Amino acid sequence: MPHYKLKEISEVAGVSISTVSRVLAGNSVVSDDSRRRVMAALDQLRAVPRAAGTLPLQGRGIGYFRPSNAPRYGFSGTVVDQTLMTAINEYVMQLGGHLVMGTWDMEGGSGPSEALLRQGRLSGVVFFGTRHIDEDQMRLTPPPVPTVAVNRLLDIPGVHSIGVRHDHVGRLAAQHLLGLGHTRIGTIQGPRDTQTFLKRARGFEQALGEAGILLPPELVEETSLAIEAIRPAVARLLDQPSAPTAVFAGNDRMALIVLQEAQRRGLNVPGDLSVVGVDGLSDAELAVPGLTTVELPWARMGRTAVDMLAQAIADPAIDALTVALKERLIIRESTAPPSR
Repeated sequence: MPHYKLKEISEVAGVSISTVSRVLAGNSVVSDDSRRRVMAALDQLRAVPRAAGTLPLQGRGIGYFRPSNAPRYGFSGTVVDQTLMTAINEYVMQLGGHLVMGTWDMEGGSGPSEALLRQGRLSGVVFFGTRHIDEDQMRLTPPPVPTVAVNRLLDIPGVHSIGVRHDHVGRLAAQHLLGLGHTRIGTIQGPRDTQTFLKRARGFEQALGEAGILLPPELVEETSLAIEAIRPAVARLLDQPSAPTAVFAGNDRMALIVLQEAQRRGLNVPGDLSVVGVDGLSDAELAVPGLTTVELPWARMGRTAVDMLAQAIADPAIDALTVALKERLIIRESTAPPSR
């Protein structure tokens, strides 16, 4: 795992070494209290500067790459992207390295990022936004340097990954709306050729099905992440003859557009329509009304990804790790029991 020994973490956290190991491996049998103590211990250890000569990434270049062939996504400049990139950049510098941002064609491109890798100028790479096709390519042709995929839980030899269980994210949203009494619930999701949106949608649909609630096809929308694509998809949901009383949006950006479009139609949120998003962006709290959302630990995800890279660089023979972090439902004013 990180450049910290398990014994170091266990001593700070006040738990056993085996508990630390299970937490870092994403083992679900660990109690929430133990998980919080271990992650808090990691944060505490990271905050203590080490002597310059012992910095694990001293002088090393680390890449932060997004797929170059994914025009449907538009990651660059989003709040999520900036949050991750800032956390990763700050921690890479704290460990003595420097961050190189760019794109990479998983299917064998010849751009600047590929050149840096061929020339051996990068010691490791963090990937954000991989699709199923990119992950399949990783299985066929592993990246030439230690690699961590963020916001993903993968089982690819030689590729580390860190994220949340996205099916749990969808379940949390569904259970919250069902608990409020909603039975006609719509959903708008991003491209399902990524693990994130596919599993969120599946978890959401499964939770509804287990509660005996049907999800009619007309209340399911899939869209790219471009605003000009999201708005008409939201319009189709809200303009149904039998409109939903609640909408689960695949991310906070979509959810904020649902709020806007509802207000344009004179709908009261949450009186006429409840809305739930995903991400936990600061904009969600500032929205009117405040947005109920499933918060993902973006900054911790970025810092832990760097820890994983530091260990993989120090010991290339280490087995690939898959680390699952916890999501959290934040209830605000955008959800309430249905009024109709």
